[in-house]
Amino acid sequence: MTQKNEFGALILRITLGALLFIHGYVKFQGGIENTVAWFESIHIPGFMAYGVALFEIIGGIALIIGFAV
Repeated sequence: MTQKNEFGALILRITLGALLFIHGYVKFQGGIENTVAWFESIHIPGFMAYGVALFEIIGGIALIIGFAV
């Protein structure tokens, strides 16, 4: 990969990681109960909201630091 492509990939990885992290963080800040209720309203078990929020937080951090990239 050229230097230009590596820089573009870095910017994209950090931006997408930050967006993913923020979405997970907001789920806990605003009260995960709202997300649980929404999951249940579309017939998905409510406990899955916790997993989704954690995945967004951990996945966002992993993208930012470049884990397995």
